[in-house]
Amino acid sequence: MAVDDFMILNDIITDPPEDNNCTIAMDDEQMTSHDRIRKILDKNYKKSVENTMRKYNKKVSKTNAKIEKGSFVTVRIPVVDRASGDLPRLLCRVDDIIGKDASLYKLSCEFGILNSCYDMGDIELLTRKIETEHWSTNGISLHAAAKQASFSLARFISLFCFILSEVISHYSDEEKAKLMEQEEYKVRMDEMPWLYLTCDLPPPPLYPDEMRENIIPQIPFSVLLSKFNGVNEKEYKTYKDSTMKRFEITQLPPYIIVYIKRFAKNYFITEKNPTIVNFPIKNVDFGDLLAPEIRVKHKCTTYDLMANIVHDGQPGPGKGSYRVHVLHKGTGKWYEMQDLHVIDILPQMIPLSESYIQIFELRRDIPNPTYGKSPEENVTMES
Repeated sequence: MAVDDFMILNDIITDPPEDNNCTIAMDDEQMTSHDRIRKILDKNYKKSVENTMRKYNKKVSKTNAKIEKGSFVTVRIPVVDRASGDLPRLLCRVDDIIGKDASLYKLSCEFGILNSCYDMGDIELLTRKIETEHWSTNGISLHAAAKQASFSLARFISLFCFILSEVISHYSDEEKAKLMEQEEYKVRMDEMPWLYLTCDLPPPPLYPDEMRENIIPQIPFSVLLSKFNGVNEKEYKTYKDSTMKRFEITQLPPYIIVYIKRFAKNYFITEKNPTIVNFPIKNVDFGDLLAPEIRVKHKCTTYDLMANIVHDGQPGPGKGSYRVHVLHKGTGKWYEMQDLHVIDILPQMIPLSESYIQIFELRRDIPNPTYGKSPEENVTMES
């Protein structure tokens, strides 16, 4: 910006006019000077954007100069083509380089060959190699590929469960026999994927103890997980009948998310259950929940806690707060994060918190001792 422009703007601000005629003249001069300043600022802004884009394209061109047929890249997924929880980029492989100046790339991903071609500004080169043995060769759009990629992420946390449902009605034996002939009253078994395990806490005590103090109830983690051992039943009531359900896990994923149901909403308020869950941090064997014939199919069944989300305070909007305990795998240390505050924490303090959501990671270095053996051999070893 020229020095004269700053001098004109300074004169307008520091020397205000005294009479009305001069005010009108000075307003015209002010508008003129503002237009000149705005024009110069707009010109400088465009130059800055051009320089930034030139540097970025130069950097991208230098990096993507090594891209050749068979290279692995990531392509940016537009916001309109992905949900809020999806990844911003899609892993792809370069199948062909086309165009007059070889600037367009034909890409394929795990779910098929993308219909459109992409230039250097849309892709980034990857240095590692990916196995592509099971990649599809069908044509697919970027929107459909992004949607399937979001579903493929779920396989790392999806548990497969058998749900055995039996409707209980308060009728006589003859009426029950007639009802059992109907489809809705028959015993039904369904297998479906679950993204997390919902653990129900027992209701807290209503009255204080003998010392007239409100005690904080505690419950072992294994008692909460016994809901999914395929033996215990849980009653689900409706306005008409009650349904007894049993849950049995049939497949363990690399990561398990445990949701502890602390909040209950009635007609008036939302209540919070303050029960403390006594859970171990390491070597949690989820194989104890599996049936013997299912457990022998899993190479590893031991998990370690890697994240613990805690809710503090009263329920309701604006009343409570959240903090998270995260394991740094490189150092083996635990850290507590709340907003921008990060402090280290002892592992012994983590089970004392009111855990809300927990994430467990499979340990592949601890083998399942029953893997590959028949259920009869396992019974013999246990006895």
